[in-house]
Amino acid sequence: MFVGGLHSPKGLVLDGRTLYTSDIDELVEIDITTRTVTRYPAEGASSLNDPAVGPDGTVYVTDFFGQRIYQRRGAARRGAAVSVLLKTDTLDSPNGLLDDDRALYVASWWIITDPQTFGTDVPGKVLRVDLDDLSILDVTSPFGNLDGIEPRGSSFYVADWGKGGRLTEITAEGEVRTIIDDLGDPVDHEYIEDTDTVIIPIQIDDTRSTLIAYRLTR
Repeated sequence: MFVGGLHSPKGLVLDGRTLYTSDIDELVEIDITTRTVTRYPAEGASSLNDPAVGPDGTVYVTDFFGQRIYQRRGAARRGAAVSVLLKTDTLDSPNGLLDDDRALYVASWWIITDPQTFGTDVPGKVLRVDLDDLSILDVTSPFGNLDGIEPRGSSFYVADWGKGGRLTEITAEGEVRTIIDDLGDPVDHEYIEDTDTVIIPIQIDDTRSTLIAYRLTR
């Protein structure tokens, strides 16, 4: 076991020698050398999900049910507080998160109408949050129940639980292309540029999951 004492960790992002994850209502910082765990409470959070790190060291994390994005400023680092950057229903149940300098890209699930199945009446979409004025723009039209989001050149790879589970590519023009289908329930994935490989965790049920890897071709 690498570290213990977590309750429901979701999402991972590595910044140098520091690993970040979310744990319900806390942002968790892990020193991968010493395995020291530092927790940062996010007041009011109900279901923190995917963390992302900006070039200045600011850490961002989505709150799926709370319709929020939290931040922890990078300048202060140790001891810095987690605060609400943005709260609005326009985030459409924010799930996956990606920092792109002065913008955040959000993979939304949409508002849940069936708590038993996490079903929605309308599919989620990819959003862009401008970090200068916090304006929100649609990158895509609604197309799925979205989870992880990762960059690939000028495009994004987004995991989608809809349509039998698939990995999609979002082009710079906002076009949605299916790359891999019949995945079931794909969650936060990782893209390795050097080998053009995507690694995808697949949730089987509440207690089981599997990990698959695909070598892609350009």
